[in-house]
Amino acid sequence: RSSSLGLGSRANSIGPSCLSRGASTALGDVGGGLFTWGGDFTWQQRGKRDHHEGCLGLGDLTGRLLPTMVKGEDDIKQVACGLNFTVALTRNGEVLQMGRTGAENSREHNAMWEGARVPVLVGGLLASHYADTLAAGISHVAVVASQRGKAHGGASGGLSGSNSSSSNSAAAASRLLTWGQNSRGQLGVG
Repeated sequence: RSSSLGLGSRANSIGPSCLSRGASTALGDVGGGLFTWGGDFTWQQRGKRDHHEGCLGLGDLTGRLLPTMVKGEDDIKQVACGLNFTVALTRNGEVLQMGRTGAENSREHNAMWEGARVPVLVGGLLASHYADTLAAGISHVAVVASQRGKAHGGASGGLSGSNSSSSNSAAAASRLLTWGQNSRGQLGVG
């Protein structure tokens, strides 16, 4: 049902295959571009079409068999994928999200990035931080970030944070910021 190898077909591959742009469901290339691809999202379940929630960031709910450019600018540094979302870290320390982590997005949270079908800048607590690295689980995101202006020179919302404990002054200024579903305590906020 999926084509996450990005080879242009649904055939299995027992060994490594060379792609023109990478080997994952999302890829930040050396030039800083962002490419995504994924399965045939036309399947039906309980009368609803598709459950990938726009995670390819291409503005639609159509699957892609080959890597497709989402952003061509020289600014993507790192990419991570969850079940129904993709997050990308820019070279200037910002995080973009496409798709849905599954977290409740009530009106008071106003998290425009949750469920977006195109890359949307993650705000909230992250807006005042420089993201150094990120990781994604099935339904949550974790970002190591430092306060802008302290380590990198550079509003509250649906993000949770905890201070890092390290003797290194730059590391001590770092925080672990998480968002997404917390049904099993995966956000680390209790």
